Amino acid sequence: MPAYRTFLDGQGRPIKLYDNDGRLLVSHGPVVNWHDVTAMTSRDDDVLLCGYPKSGSHWLWEIVTMLKKGRAELAKDHMETTGFLMTSTASQLENLPSPRVLTTHRHFHELPSDFILKRRKIVCILRDPRDVCVSYYHMLTTVKALEYDGTFDGFLSLFLEGHVPFNSWASWVLNYEKALKEHPDLSAHVVVYEQLKANPVGTIRRLADYLEIGVTPGLVEAVAAQTHFSNMKPFKDNSSPPLTSLYKANKVKDISLFRKGEQGQWRQWFTSEQAARFDRHIHKQLGRRSLQAKL
Repeated sequence: MPAYRTFLDGQGRPIKLYDNDGRLLVSHGPVVNWHDVTAMTSRDDDVLLCGYPKSGSHWLWEIVTMLKKGRAELAKDHMETTGFLMTSTASQLENLPSPRVLTTHRHFHELPSDFILKRRKIVCILRDPRDVCVSYYHMLTTVKALEYDGTFDGFLSLFLEGHVPFNSWASWVLNYEKALKEHPDLSAHVVVYEQLKANPVGTIRRLADYLEIGVTPGLVEAVAAQTHFSNMKPFKDNSSPPLTSLYKANKVKDISLFRKGEQGQWRQWFTSEQAARFDRHIHKQLGRRSLQAKL
């Protein structure tokens, strides 16, 4: 039964989460629309972006939005206010003009069923879970509702055990791995964060091909340039800052939905023992699954 629960990290520090029948969330707010959104109707030109938190969803949303519009212009708002399945109501989603670029952190079986039945375009983004863990730690220690102020060492246990919003990274990957095998006709497209960093033009070109969007080489290069982190972060921070009411007062000045955008930052945070522990846990959970093998 839905209720708030408190979990302890590896050093005994508490984090408060809302348990929505097994799916852990920041608060009960999104639950109000959870089932209504699940029953929403899709459109022919919809694109649904799926990713575990801190995997690059904001970056991917900017790219796909540009491709769908045919213009390399950063949006003045954030994905949370434009088709985010956690904060938007069904009526708000219905009122969005086409083409809609929708985003979610939900597990596959929690997606709107109409997207699966009608085989709409679904794009998944994956990122090295060690970098995800570091970025998630920085985010969750700023969120007021969670009441969490633990160290990274303590947080590591929460992350691996899935006592964080949307549960564990491994469970998310396993859920999509299983679902995509059960729906081979769906042919979802997978974008890997590290590949997007290393080869943005090639990765964006393949994404456009999957979306069946005709693009010129000039547009692809312009999209890659506009969505480069050094350009995107200051623009987004200045044009559409996050809702400060969601964060701890002493953390507001440091809040940004685009924190570092770096690859391999986990090496600055993990000790050798922590890295070995992390790798053992992920390997035990996943082995060498096809999605995991893309990283």
